[in-house]
Amino acid sequence: MNSQKLLIIDNSPVQCQTLSRVFRRLGYDILTTTQGADGLALASEQRPDLIILDLLLPDIDGIQICEQLKRSAATHQLPVILFTGRTRVIDILRGFQAGADMFIAKELTLTKLVNVVKALLTQQAHEADGVDVQLAMKTSQELLRMLTGAFDGIIRARLEIALGLNATASILDQAAKKLPAGWKLQALREGMYWYLDIRQAVIQFATFVSAVFQILEQKRGDIEVDHLREAFEHQLVFFD
Repeated sequence: MNSQKLLIIDNSPVQCQTLSRVFRRLGYDILTTTQGADGLALASEQRPDLIILDLLLPDIDGIQICEQLKRSAATHQLPVILFTGRTRVIDILRGFQAGADMFIAKELTLTKLVNVVKALLTQQAHEADGVDVQLAMKTSQELLRMLTGAFDGIIRARLEIALGLNATASILDQAAKKLPAGWKLQALREGMYWYLDIRQAVIQFATFVSAVFQILEQKRGDIEVDHLREAFEHQLVFFD
């Protein structure tokens, strides 16, 4: 049996009960709260091994909670999984930029959440259960593919219509050069990274998108940059 402790911060008492039952059956000790402020206090006092955090909380936005957890010396090393029904592109990007270790949509099966919890709690990759790691890797890859798919469907498609294929390709190539050494746009598209690197992968994707918009800012006469940014950031990401 596990002796590890999970803290669940979710605005729904029913969701807290459901997750508690699932993880208690797996041998985890469980703490729950429906309030963000209480969650921060519990994280600091109880030092759970992992936190499952909703974004929609009645007192403090979940992204702000994640930022505070990752800034605190007492809690910055605790893995945080954002488990939420708020799945706009901007929520996913901000979540990882705030320090989240994974983003899981509530519409997914709880099996995916369980596998990611197990994977993140594994101290060394070679000690992890192979199936759990493979499933966690698949979940990470799916997330990035959905983000890049949203980019292609909203930004790339509109640029190709407004500017043409060649001009669009040139802008994307320029933006890709802003990625730091070791990160390639095609690798991000294909999920070619270890599953625990998902945070950095999403952050580098956000770096690429930001670079695209910076380039477009110089072409304001050709395209409505602010409207394009808003359309992309508020695009809902639908998980399978």
